[in-house]
Amino acid sequence: MPIRSVRPGYGSSAPTSLQSPRFHCYGCESAFCVLVGNLDWDILVTYSLLTSMRGARKSARIISVRRAAADRVGSRNSIIELLVKKAKPRAGDLKMRASRRCNRALFLAACLGFLCGGFGNDIVVASVINIVALGASNTSGWGIGSQNAYPAQLEAMLKARGYDAHVANAGVNFDTTSGMLRRLDSAVPPGTSIVILNPGGNDLRFFGSKEQRAANIAAIVDRLHARHIKVIVFENTIVPPTQYQWDGIHFTSEGHNLLASYLMRQLIATTKPRD
Repeated sequence: MPIRSVRPGYGSSAPTSLQSPRFHCYGCESAFCVLVGNLDWDILVTYSLLTSMRGARKSARIISVRRAAADRVGSRNSIIELLVKKAKPRAGDLKMRASRRCNRALFLAACLGFLCGGFGNDIVVASVINIVALGASNTSGWGIGSQNAYPAQLEAMLKARGYDAHVANAGVNFDTTSGMLRRLDSAVPPGTSIVILNPGGNDLRFFGSKEQRAANIAAIVDRLHARHIKVIVFENTIVPPTQYQWDGIHFTSEGHNLLASYLMRQLIATTKPRD
């Protein structure tokens, strides 16, 4: 069965792929109903009692039992007493049989509780995926604010689709690939699973060379791969010219939205398990 924006500094363990949330499991409960369906009704009463005493976050579905019997059940002893009253001439035998049935119900409940993690509880969802968006002013959200920049929009899109993810914004205004390389270790803390790298255009804008820019990008990617971190590199050309601000350098909010959609597809494709 198969990724929130926070500052760097999360834990050291990093899941390696996006996983869909898992949902409440009623399969074992249905199996339990089938198993006890051939037993006497007192087993069902016992199951109803056990689930009511469990105290789970989400109550398990209560099996329909005789109303009069259910109202009189408060403990295992009350079940036994009820059976004894039904057949007084064989009270001793019935008491032994009731005890065995209760034990069987308890055993079945324990087995299913082990498999499901408890009646009515949700199965634990996949671990959080920690992502870092590394770049310059377009990553930080120049002109629109970090809350509208693509890292925040990407996180919201992933959450809307059921993924549990933190997307940390590590964009620094006026930064170059040389600056990104120098601050790489502090910007990408332990526990990071994926880095989205936007080299930007400041290298050439600030009199750098294409060769040095390419070398810096390769060095960043190599260092991240050495840490077993996946890397997605994209250039500003993904965003069409019509979705730039007045300066022709920085993305509009719509441009960030388009970019977040593109990156979401890239993330899911990149982390999809391979056959």
